[in-house]
Amino acid sequence: MNQSIEINIDKLILHGFSPADRHKIREALISELTRLVIEKGMPAGFSTWENMSQIDGGTFKVSKNMHARAVGNHIANSIYRGIKK
Repeated sequence: MNQSIEINIDKLILHGFSPADRHKIREALISELTRLVIEKGMPAGFSTWENMSQIDGGTFKVSKNMHARAVGNHIANSIYRGIKK
């Protein structure tokens, strides 16, 4: 059975990043989060996003020279861990 999942990130607040990187970070985030859901699936017992108005992705550290794609991947992994809580 094929299922469809739509993820809408209404607001993503990032401090300390160049505004020029926002689109690269967003694309990496979407790509990595999609990969995680496809490969690992949704957490057991999870049936709907409707009750999830906010997911706390926590915090993480990035190095000064970290590329936008790596930052997006970190954010996606943080969000995925937040879903599993």
